[in-house]
Amino acid sequence: MHPGKSSSFPFKRLARSLLGAGGKTCKTRLMSRSTLSTKGQLVIPARLRKALNLRPGDKVEMELEGGRLVLQRGSPRAARLRRGKFGRLVLVAAEAAPAMTTESVNALLEELP
Repeated sequence: MHPGKSSSFPFKRLARSLLGAGGKTCKTRLMSRSTLSTKGQLVIPARLRKALNLRPGDKVEMELEGGRLVLQRGSPRAARLRRGKFGRLVLVAAEAAPAMTTESVNALLEELP
């Protein structure tokens, strides 16, 4: 250990590199503190929201494990419209949606009136 540096320095640098830009998920344990409001509400810190890819309106699941409250993202989101590269609307499937093949698309189109 270098003089003047705490033993947690490498962990902080690793956590910053894993969660810095892009908000990708990681397997590193991150702890944060939040204060319970008088209405019983908690604020989820931005870096944890990014790690779980949580957005306003998303559902979360909470579970008690021993003396701990475990929070995880709820069921996958439905498909939604987004702007593509050239500004056109593109339908984006939910993360857990099955892959669409040519055969499955053709089968769906045949069912339409």
